[in-house]
Amino acid sequence: IRCGGIIGGWDEKQLTILSKFADMYGLAFQIKDDILDITGDERLGKAVFQDKNRGLITLPQLLGVEKSEQEVKNYSQEAIAALDGLKENSAKKDLVRMAKLFAERES
Repeated sequence: IRCGGIIGGWDEKQLTILSKFADMYGLAFQIKDDILDITGDERLGKAVFQDKNRGLITLPQLLGVEKSEQEVKNYSQEAIAALDGLKENSAKKDLVRMAKLFAERES
């Protein structure tokens, strides 16, 4: 995401905002991936229990799926909040839409 900002000629303040967004979105993404490792459907291309089979301990294993889903929503909301310092434009709208859709994603 930061690379897109650099290519777009964004200043350091804007790039810092993008980095914060990317950090929060990345955490939400990883937790969701870990949830799908437990609840996924191999027919959708997501093999299940790969983390557990590799001996990895993930947040959903520690907190359970329901609490982990809430963490996905929390991090997605933090990602959106990180964008508050950006002026309204199509890029910001797309990032907000992406984070909202991701938080609601079921598979």
